[in-house]
Amino acid sequence: PLIGHALMSMGTAIALGIYNGQRQEDLLKAKRADFRDGNWDLVRSKRGNHSNITLHPKVLPWINVARALSEAHNRDELIIYEGTQRPFVANTFSKIFSRVRGRAAKIVPTVGTLQFRDLRRSTATHAREAGIDERDIADLLGNRLDTNAGLNSRYISASDEAAARTVAAIDPDAERIAS
Repeated sequence: PLIGHALMSMGTAIALGIYNGQRQEDLLKAKRADFRDGNWDLVRSKRGNHSNITLHPKVLPWINVARALSEAHNRDELIIYEGTQRPFVANTFSKIFSRVRGRAAKIVPTVGTLQFRDLRRSTATHAREAGIDERDIADLLGNRLDTNAGLNSRYISASDEAAARTVAAIDPDAERIAS
């Protein structure tokens, strides 16, 4: 019963977590008005730093539906829990996420231990695998993984593909141009 009511709100949160790499707290505090023209105007809760994040195209349909639901329930918050027609509180969000994860684990067992914060880490790892510079990844996440080795190893998993690209790029015989 609860899980059926929670799929739209939880889907929106998961989409923002995996494709835009933001913290659960920031997703739950997000206001409908913060989302305009394909961007999210965000002040991050952890460090208070501001960003105007371009939303991933796969997130936009979720945002459009979430905005409509929020407006229909006369709420300012973007993500409204369908079970109460009110914003999630952290404890309720964790319980519903756990139920959704449990259902998903029946199909893909490896997600059985997934935590919401792992979505943010997946964003960073996928960005690195796509060849995105670590400074740019740090800008998206709002942290300093580009200059902090501990954060870097926590957020960006080692990648055989990245290592292979590095090996392929090594050419000691290439003519070097002094700058």
